[in-house]
Amino acid sequence: MSIIKWDSERGADVRKSVEGPPAAVQRVFIRLNTKSGEYILDDRVGLDWDKWLQSMPFPVEEAKEFIFAAIQDTPGVEKITGLDMEVDPEDASVDIQLRLLLDGEEEPRNYTVHVGI
Repeated sequence: MSIIKWDSERGADVRKSVEGPPAAVQRVFIRLNTKSGEYILDDRVGLDWDKWLQSMPFPVEEAKEFIFAAIQDTPGVEKITGLDMEVDPEDASVDIQLRLLLDGEEEPRNYTVHVGI
């Protein structure tokens, strides 16, 4: 996976390869922050955050099911060992706390993803 980074000395974009656990984490963050219908080449990609965050009460179990499905086949993610969500209805946002075991690592790590509309 590549990211674009600004080179302040040359003033140009250069590609930097991201591999291993950082690449897996980057993929997870992208998958969870892509909203349903946002990717025009495949309308099956993305999660229905707009609908969920406008629903009261927030459909936690439905969202968890889709989150698991979205990241269980992410390259570099060996296992999802924990998932919790904190919903802020006033801000129309959710913080997702993930505990992931990534390929090549001995212990799972904690990650937080913030999503809002």
